[in-house]
Amino acid sequence: MQTRLKILMCAYAVDNRDVGEAHLSYHWIDNITKIADVTLITMGSRLNERCGFEDHPHVRVILAKPRLRFVWTGAFDRIIKPDYLEYFYRARKIAKKLVKEEQFDALHHIAPHSPRYPSPLHSLGKNILVGPIHGGLHLPEQYSGKQKGGGLRRIAKSIDHFRNHYDPIMRKHFGSAAKLLISAPYVKENLPAALADKCEVLPPQPPEVLENPPQKPPSEKIRLIFIGRLIEAKGIHLALQALAKTESKTQFIFDIYGTGDLETELKEFCEHNSLQSIVNFRGFTPHDKVLEALHLSDVLFFPSLKEAWGLAVSEAMAAGLCVLCVDRGGPGYMIDEKCGYKVPTGSAEEIVNALTEKLGYIAANHAEAKEKGIAASLKIQQKFTWEAIIKQLKDLYSAASI
Repeated sequence: MQTRLKILMCAYAVDNRDVGEAHLSYHWIDNITKIADVTLITMGSRLNERCGFEDHPHVRVILAKPRLRFVWTGAFDRIIKPDYLEYFYRARKIAKKLVKEEQFDALHHIAPHSPRYPSPLHSLGKNILVGPIHGGLHLPEQYSGKQKGGGLRRIAKSIDHFRNHYDPIMRKHFGSAAKLLISAPYVKENLPAALADKCEVLPPQPPEVLENPPQKPPSEKIRLIFIGRLIEAKGIHLALQALAKTESKTQFIFDIYGTGDLETELKEFCEHNSLQSIVNFRGFTPHDKVLEALHLSDVLFFPSLKEAWGLAVSEAMAAGLCVLCVDRGGPGYMIDEKCGYKVPTGSAEEIVNALTEKLGYIAANHAEAKEKGIAASLKIQQKFTWEAIIKQLKDLYSAASI
């Protein structure tokens, strides 16, 4: 019988019923329990009384819940996490005690995924892993002043740069790690150069798939789909501008799933550019219905300018869609010439012109786009699976414990 590993783990927020990072962390930990018994230090759920691991046979939950609680404060809460400081010190006190009293094969800081936050586990051993790390990507300078909360983000960016290079806690956080598990090569570029040898690319979390996906009916139209918040960082305004300029636009149907600050402006743009018969704003839609919509589509049109990872991209690939994106961040790493089309980062005009050219090409070469969609699905099945991730993690845990 194979011996199970013993892992001490820190994850800021965990909740199988939440969305975003807390939900992702739950799935990472749940899959790691296939090879390890986990002692989890966490603040638990931000929304619910239980995080989902209370009765798990291979997880021991130890709560480090901040007493000073903040209500949801939009961009400030997402970017800064004001209660993380208290969580950090509470979790670190617990971790120090556990490391003295018990033997662990490895220590693993799961979340926050952003490199902005130091791990409570730093300097507590030689066998520390940090990741997945897939944050630190900022909007190109020509866009950063326009988005809502842009000023706060610029301040955070400046603070991040200073702390990563001069903050003693951050230096210990990175310096004491045996490995930094990054989700894409771009993450390494945003970390101090001295850490390059510690970085190892670990594939991002595999997408959820439908057991019984709907069958796509035959259609003469090419169905484009966008999934995400309707904000400048997601590039949805660039997508619509490119579609408006495309001569063969009537060959497309464009379904947009999501809501956001630009929604009214985008709808007005469609009216002024006679796109009402082509573009459908679907609003907020339950996740299972979005997955169904992917299976009824042909191309994910996703020119995001600041996509640290790209869940929508991996879900679209799994559903057999070709992807049209900007060559930046997570999508730029995941998409190659076999499974989609990428345009280079540039000014808004340059990106729109490049997207317009690609849309025209797709309209004239629909069969090629279908082939790329098939290749995208195969890539997900072969490279972005929990089996592949857990195998790589097991090797890293074993190497760290030596």
